Amino acid sequence: MQADSDKRVDDFPTDPIMQRLLSCQKFRSIYEKRRIQQKECFKEYLDSFGVDIIQEGLHLVDIGWKGSIQDHIYKILDGNIKVSGYYLGLIQPSMISPNNEKEGILFSEYPQKTPYFEVYNENRALFEIICGASHGSANRYVEQSNKIVVELLEQKAERELFQKHIHPFQKRIEAKFVKLCDFFNKIHFQNNEFENFIARKHARIVFFPTKKELTFFQRLYHYENFGVFEFTKFDIDSKLTIAKRLNNIRRLLKTPKQTLSSGFWPSLTLINMGLPFLCKIYGIFRYYNFF
Repeated sequence: MQADSDKRVDDFPTDPIMQRLLSCQKFRSIYEKRRIQQKECFKEYLDSFGVDIIQEGLHLVDIGWKGSIQDHIYKILDGNIKVSGYYLGLIQPSMISPNNEKEGILFSEYPQKTPYFEVYNENRALFEIICGASHGSANRYVEQSNKIVVELLEQKAERELFQKHIHPFQKRIEAKFVKLCDFFNKIHFQNNEFENFIARKHARIVFFPTKKELTFFQRLYHYENFGVFEFTKFDIDSKLTIAKRLNNIRRLLKTPKQTLSSGFWPSLTLINMGLPFLCKIYGIFRYYNFF
């Protein structure tokens, strides 16, 4: 069969190419063989850590947001192993059960929305970027020297971004975190005493970003390695015609929630739409709606 492997298909399950793949016996045979082989390799990889996951269960730590990777791992283990996921944020989680638990540490809407959920949910891309890893994502599991190891998918651009921008930023965060831990270890406090203060600090960033903060975010990009394999850029298109800006105003008035949620960060979305003068109005409305 003929197909363009580099072409992006937005709704792949309903696309004719999906049906052609499913009806291709050669593809089905290769896919099934690879699926079984990778499933067994992954189980062997877990066994290499020397932990009895049947008794101890499997604990995952990730950014978020739905826990879909956890669901796949749960299925790989045939639902026989208890899997517990801990996420920075949890948004509309799927497949939750007593044997497949999920918890949002900073913010969550399960089983109900946590305090300041909307504040931390305003720009999730920021969390994904600043928590970037020093290595590429897992591509597959292979055998080397009689043991199963992870083959990584390394991207030059992703590596350069981490070394130039993300890692220095992480080091500064770590230094601040160490100071906070030292401070908290010397006093008696309740978590809720600081929750409002910290949420306000984050709200200031996402609702009233400075030019420096916007510039920092604009020069970043994110490599999406689940579903699609491509880089997402956050830079601003400043070459908008008056007609386009007016059309964006009409679009915003007609469907404000849908329009603002179409990007990664509503404030940046307004700027990209050529409507920077609305950023402060939006920020004031959102900020005082919470505080």
